[in-house]
Amino acid sequence: MDYDGFARLDCTVKPTGKTLDSLAIEIPLRPEVAKYVYSWPKITSRALSADVALPFQPIIWIGDEEKGLSWMCESDQNWSLADPEKAVQIVRGAQETMLRVTLVDKPVALPKNGSPTSSRCRPPRCAAGADGLGPALQHCTWYGRGPRPRQQAD
Repeated sequence: MDYDGFARLDCTVKPTGKTLDSLAIEIPLRPEVAKYVYSWPKITSRALSADVALPFQPIIWIGDEEKGLSWMCESDQNWSLADPEKAVQIVRGAQETMLRVTLVDKPVALPKNGSPTSSRCRPPRCAAGADGLGPALQHCTWYGRGPRPRQQAD
């Protein structure tokens, strides 16, 4: 974990000749903190009053007026989904609100030989700004205050 709370998760599935039936990342949040949701580039910005299901979004934020969790992922490459419209789910409960990111729910064969399959969850690339942050960091807190962050063209 970095000094600012950023944590990177790299998943590697090694070839075994077997089948992977399911793989999901679940992050529990306290319900009193999980009051709002924001996603990008398909903009979803609203109060959490019911469960939410979204297609893959590279940026999802859940929080309240003072704090929150920002989940980021470069792409959905190598994901295997039965219903791509439910790649990201926010499930509300009395004891916790669960952010569930499903990478595999449609069985996928893992060959005996070949390269491992990797999925990286990290911020999308952006140009280094005046603050000196490199291209692996993304400024995602633009709420209409100040200049809009610049995106690097690929």
